[in-house]
Order: sequence, then structure tokens, then C-alpha cells
Amino acid sequence: MQDKVLVIIKPDAIQANCVGTIIADLERAGLWLLRIRNFCLIRSQVEQFLRKQYQDSTYFDNMCEHLSDTQIIACVFGINRITYRKLKTLIGTEDAEIATDESIRGKYGTSLVTNAVYASPTKTQAKADICLFFGEDVYNTEY
Repeated sequence: MQDKVLVIIKPDAIQANCVGTIIADLERAGLWLLRIRNFCLIRSQVEQFLRKQYQDSTYFDNMCEHLSDTQIIACVFGINRITYRKLKTLIGTEDAEIATDESIRGKYGTSLVTNAVYASPTKTQAKADICLFFGEDVYNTEY
């Protein structure tokens, strides 16, 4: 089965009209778009999504607030051509203020919370993320 990753384009990037360029950057790096969907999540859904990775962070509440009750775009990408480590470099460090200029967060983000995108950090997390947003059928489908 090919590997997949969930990428969420956050409200700050949507409002800055960066959706197309972010998707193009990911495709140029060797990922390919499999599914895309708009969501508007309520606070409890955002908390469920972020809890495992970020609950102990000092900015958990700010992240939940930023992603709640506003539009996000969730994308499933095929990732066979690059590794998760390369994806992490392409996405950039979480804090957009210190991310490299070549990274997506460096180009389109502005801070730790408004950092343009989220990407599943591991294959295991990608499965959980994709199943949460798109269902297990999408994760298990061969493209």
C-alpha cells in the first residue's frame, strides 16, 4: 500500500489566498493530491484532533481557537516519492518565525500558531489523521 499523509491548510493561509501555491509546492516536491475537502470544525473536534500531539504544549488553547469555527482545507497526498523526514523539511519547523525561507511555513506562515499548514509527522499519525477526516476507506484505497 502506498503511503499517504494528511496536510491541513490552516485558516491563516486560506485568508492569505495561499491554498493553490501551497498545493503546488507540495506537488513540485513529489507528493500528489488524492483527496481534498473543506471543513469547519467545532472546538471539541479540534481538541480531539490535536490532543494526542499538542495537549501538553503551552499553545494548545491558542491552536484550538485558531482552528475552531472557521474553514480549513484537509488534503490527502500520496507520499511514496519522498520520506516523512523530507516532508518535515519541506513543511518547516512549527514556528514560522524561525522556519527557513524555503519551507512552506517560512513562506506562508507568520507565527507558531498561524503557521499555514499541519502535516502528519509519521505514517502512524497519518493513518489516524486521514481516518479521522476522511474515513478508513480513503486511507485503505489504492490510487
